[in-house]
Amino acid sequence: ISFISSLDNSHRILSNSGAKGDMPDDYLLKVDNPLVVPVGKKIRIITTASDVIHAFAVPSFGIKQDAIPGFVRDTHFLAERTGMFYGQCQELCGKEHAYMPINVQVLSEADYSAWVQKKKAEAAPATAKNEAAPAAQVAQAPVSEKK
Repeated sequence: ISFISSLDNSHRILSNSGAKGDMPDDYLLKVDNPLVVPVGKKIRIITTASDVIHAFAVPSFGIKQDAIPGFVRDTHFLAERTGMFYGQCQELCGKEHAYMPINVQVLSEADYSAWVQKKKAEAAPATAKNEAAPAAQVAQAPVSEKK
């Protein structure tokens, strides 16, 4: 199961539409795809960066790991209770720094297993489409000869 997450875009859509409305209190905490982990298991986080120094930090778990261009770093945590936990990039990394929230959803072991099965089922059609055709069915382009 791969993991990529971005700031939830609903607040920008509301702002760009010109609509008048109240922003929810947690709009800068929400992401489109939270990190989902099981309770009571040691979780390893691997970080790196492609542009500037960032930091993966979730205070409730007591972790902060810098993400540095050209380096691969790791840290561990153990979530001791279920729930939604929030973090933020902890390095002043540029103009979008305020828009780098971290959401970690901690599930019971049974709920986590069900979530994994659901994600595997969702990925199965995409995997089937991307599987390579058998060698006998692959057409090979002719190789031009050098003169």
